[in-house]
Amino acid sequence: MSVPLLLENFRQCFFFDALAEEDLQALAGMAGFRQYSAGQPVFSEGEPVEAFFLLVSGLVQAYKMGPDGKEVVLHLVQPGEVFAEYPVFGGLSHYPASALCLEPVTLIAIPALSFKALVSDKPEILLAMLARFSKRIQEFGTMIEDLSLRSVDARLAKYLLATSEHSSPGQSIVLMQKKTLAAILGTVPETLSRAFKRFRQQGLIRMEGTTLAIQDRDGLQALAGQD
Repeated sequence: MSVPLLLENFRQCFFFDALAEEDLQALAGMAGFRQYSAGQPVFSEGEPVEAFFLLVSGLVQAYKMGPDGKEVVLHLVQPGEVFAEYPVFGGLSHYPASALCLEPVTLIAIPALSFKALVSDKPEILLAMLARFSKRIQEFGTMIEDLSLRSVDARLAKYLLATSEHSSPGQSIVLMQKKTLAAILGTVPETLSRAFKRFRQQGLIRMEGTTLAIQDRDGLQALAGQD
């Protein structure tokens, strides 16, 4: 795949769109495409940091294993998002979490050493990216607040509203695996199943297999604590 295709992906990414064209050219010169199969790790917790990544297609789960062996999903990376940037920016030597491909994945890898050499000569690149990096910190702060203060029903309602935000009224959405969704919401599959059952009984949703349609958006908003 060519440098023009790399540049196109960088220009369309929120994380890089404030950079000058010559800086994007420099990134494209050091980066490269990689492809993974579903179920394949991009990296595992404790491995040496060798790159950070821009997801082109597919879905990647960033997660961490707790001391009790429980999997905690930190983020579901969507196409167009950057991940594993924190270890590179923070100067960590090893990845503090793991990344797993939930679907066939194409991504762009930006080598850590080459990137650090570039920004040491041009610190304005880091300044341009700082605002983008702070947005990710805000997202994690919101996630921690949700896990601490909201019930499972409220977290599920908020998730369904966000997932269906751009769907037409009554349009079905496809749910991810229950184990993955439970981990994202900070609960277990059994508790999540009971929450779905309550939502169906209350007429908030309609479910058929792995598809779901919202029947009472106002009711979900009230449950999620949204205006």
